[in-house]
Amino acid sequence: MIEGSAAKNEFAKNSSISIKNYILDKNEKKLVKNNKTIILTEKEVQLLELLLSKKKAVSKDDILAIVWQYSAESDTHTVETHIYRLRKKISEKFLDEKFILNNKKGYYLWKREINMQLTYLQKNIVKELSSPKKEKEASKEEKSNLF
Repeated sequence: MIEGSAAKNEFAKNSSISIKNYILDKNEKKLVKNNKTIILTEKEVQLLELLLSKKKAVSKDDILAIVWQYSAESDTHTVETHIYRLRKKISEKFLDEKFILNNKKGYYLWKREINMQLTYLQKNIVKELSSPKKEKEASKEEKSNLF
């Protein structure tokens, strides 16, 4: 009896994934936010799991290979069509136009954009702070404030 209860708890824990303020329920194939729900297909669930698992944009070829097990050479619009339909569902129900984004490298979830922007800002701040020219300018400014 205890084993069954533990298995149920583990199953329930693994079935729900938090994506910012959404809950992806993999078992019931739905995306939930603020008591609003959209029903997802199995491929949409797999697509969201893939995008969530990656730290960078996922290319169309990688999505085809992982979600659909298609060859990268396949001439198909499967990925674009599925993403279009999923974006439309999310936009209509949750009014969220930025849930799935894309760039030259592929598709990613909007939370990834935030991480990319933070990484970019952090790198540029470090560059600015470690720039010898900036250090000289700061030193000159400090000296001029003394007199």
